[in-house]
Amino acid sequence: MADSERSASSGIVKRKWFQMLQPVWNIAIVVLVTLFVWRQRADLTQAIHELRLANWHWLILIVASAILAHAFFTLTLSMVFQQIGRRIPFIPALMTHAEREMIAAVMPLGGAASYITLVSRFGIYGVTRNDAMLAVMLYSVLGHLSFIAVAFPAMALLIAHHNATAPVQIGAVAVLAIGLFVVSMVTAFLRGTSFPAAIELRLPEFVNEFREMARSTSLPARSLLAPFVFSLMGDLFGVLSMWAALHAVHVDAGPA
Repeated sequence: MADSERSASSGIVKRKWFQMLQPVWNIAIVVLVTLFVWRQRADLTQAIHELRLANWHWLILIVASAILAHAFFTLTLSMVFQQIGRRIPFIPALMTHAEREMIAAVMPLGGAASYITLVSRFGIYGVTRNDAMLAVMLYSVLGHLSFIAVAFPAMALLIAHHNATAPVQIGAVAVLAIGLFVVSMVTAFLRGTSFPAAIELRLPEFVNEFREMARSTSLPARSLLAPFVFSLMGDLFGVLSMWAALHAVHVDAGPA
């Protein structure tokens, strides 16, 4: 009883500290975005110049496909949360995903910073730190798989047109190997596979706590099929947006 009360008290204290630091966090984001824009001002000026010369008839397709890609990636993460018992309304999820993407782009160690943002924004929907870790981990795996599903037909097309150089082929094999390694590691983790004893003894308590939570969460592979399809759709709309953007600046977007 005393341990549970101590744990609850610790959680309340952590949430209060987090709420107190939230304004500082928001200011830091604004400062870092400003610094990012300032450092990239030469590239932004060049981009604006290119946009002035672009064919604006492609603008609607570029914007629409980019928005749809963002929406599908948001749905992917939302459905992963739904599978672990946390329902996130679509609009807050959409805005949070946009914020996370921006933070990941402009902040040092952006992945960790975007994770903190996710926890802070979704906490009101009952999402805990461990929930967020599990959801982000599964979201990452689905992203790797959907990227591979899109990239390898493109690679086959390049090979068929004799445009795949040796470095490109080596890179494709490396991406496939990394993707399969990540999937196998996460699968083993969720099935409860233990690390070697020397590692097990040195794991921090929060890691063991997360492992127990993840193992107790029953997620059949078929439950991740819909999130995978949404992730795949997001990738395809991203490709479409890039294809339209290349046409807008009069660059040949097809294989030679």
